Amino acid sequence: MKLPLHDRFIEQAIEYVSQDQRLIGLLAGGSMMYGEMDEYSDLDLIIVYNHAFRSEIMEQRLLIAEKLGNLLSAFTGEHVGEPRLLICLYGPTPLHVDLKFVQLEELESRIENPLILWERGTDITMIISKTSPVLPFPHHQWIEDRFWERRIIRIYRYFNIYAQCSVGPVGTHLQRPSPERGSKAREIRS
Repeated sequence: MKLPLHDRFIEQAIEYVSQDQRLIGLLAGGSMMYGEMDEYSDLDLIIVYNHAFRSEIMEQRLLIAEKLGNLLSAFTGEHVGEPRLLICLYGPTPLHVDLKFVQLEELESRIENPLILWERGTDITMIISKTSPVLPFPHHQWIEDRFWERRIIRIYRYFNIYAQCSVGPVGTHLQRPSPERGSKAREIRS
């Protein structure tokens, strides 16, 4: 069950991806692909791009992520052996989104058949229909890395729910004051 929060994010993502001529598709994997989403589900999105723009896209992943919504934080997935991955937290309502940036040809070697949310042309559909997913046998460290990543996200979600009940959304009290507010705050303390 997708929630309105998920739907709004996907609509924004499709709007952006379809306007960037370097990008040729937006796909979804994980729980969305299996129809098993709930209020704690993240979005596992795959952004497919033209291989001619590889270095440009990889350098601009964070900028692309910022254009998809209100990005609070993001980091790359090198720690789990996936440098193409950008792990993102959007807000103000917390939404964990994994953005994986892949070239069209890389879809031939995949672990699942993702949902095609949007594509330019039919190349993605053709590759997915002509090839099959293959599950690798992961190393134990690979499994442990993903376990801890998910655990940290869940702890943040529970903490945020608790904090909203007692003091408001996490981070709202940590916002930097504007220059005007900051100078007034110094005057009051003096």
